[in-house]
Parts: sequence; C-alpha cells; structure tokens
Amino acid sequence: MTVKQAIDSIDALKPNAFSTDQKTAWLNVCEGKLQNEVLLWDPAEVVQYGYTADKSKEMLLDPPYDHLYVDYLAARIDLANGEYEKYANSQAFFSAGWQDFVRWFTAKYRPADRPGLYYGED
Repeated sequence: MTVKQAIDSIDALKPNAFSTDQKTAWLNVCEGKLQNEVLLWDPAEVVQYGYTADKSKEMLLDPPYDHLYVDYLAARIDLANGEYEKYANSQAFFSAGWQDFVRWFTAKYRPADRPGLYYGED
C-alpha cells in the first residue's frame, strides 16, 4: 500500500478535515513503530515519508496486514476530533490487528536473531 492509497482509503471511509501532511505524519508514527519495535531497526535508519515527495512509495506492510495503516489513521482521526468512544473502538481494532501481525512476524522471522532484517527477506 502506498502513502496515497492509505490516505485515500481513510478519506473514503471516514471523511475528515485533516491535511494530507498531517495524515502522512501519523503514518510515519505507525511506520516508525513497525521499524523500531518489530523490525528492530536502529532509530537512525527509520524511514519517514513526506506526502508530496513520497505519496507513491510503498510502505512496509503487505497484505493481509496493510489494513493496519488505515486502522491507525482512523484511530488518530477519532482522537484528534475528541471522539473518545470512537477512538477507544478504533484503537482497540488497530491494536488487535497489530498484535496479530507482530505474533505472525516474530514467529516467522525471529527479528531479534537476525539484526538488520528487512521485512520480506527470507
């Protein structure tokens, strides 16, 4: 999924007034969690996106886990709008999907045993 696809998806599902730059910043937080907490990349190696320059770039999660980008954006929009009950539901949905991904990824790739692992390498 590209940066633009994630933003277009959330805009279609949850119309909002947030800029593409703000939603890209939120995607950077999600990608940063993936790169630091799961892939165990050094913080200096974390990839960050800018909407204008990087909207066509593929982010790291592939199907069936790429929905996590849209789920994360949904939660952030609800939080920023002060819709706390919606946020709690959106965040719980994201967290459940994130935990599923982390369980699958760590069982398959054991990132702590393979420093520098890049998602998708075997």
